[in-house]
Amino acid sequence: MGADVTYRVLVWLGTEEGKLEQVKGFTTDISAGGVRLKLPQPLPAEQRIEMEIQDAGLSAQTLQGRVVRSGELPKKRNEPQFYWVAVEYVGIGEGLRKEMTQMVFVIQREQ
Repeated sequence: MGADVTYRVLVWLGTEEGKLEQVKGFTTDISAGGVRLKLPQPLPAEQRIEMEIQDAGLSAQTLQGRVVRSGELPKKRNEPQFYWVAVEYVGIGEGLRKEMTQMVFVIQREQ
């Protein structure tokens, strides 16, 4: 179970040149197993990313993830095109998973 919630997110992508590219976006749904992001570009399935979810009340840390799928969001007038990106957490510790589960329950109670 997830919670519909918007937090700012920083995403780091590895480039072909071996550099990291930073992309800014937002969460649209968050759960203990993954997150759905709203980004200005689509990401290919299986791509590994690093992300930092800001303002979520989580202990500050970078999360590892794997893109499951992505797609185009309906374009709004006078706005750039955005994409939804479904990400599964990778290598997340049990302590952080518990913390995220508790955070999701709190958000759900407030909604």
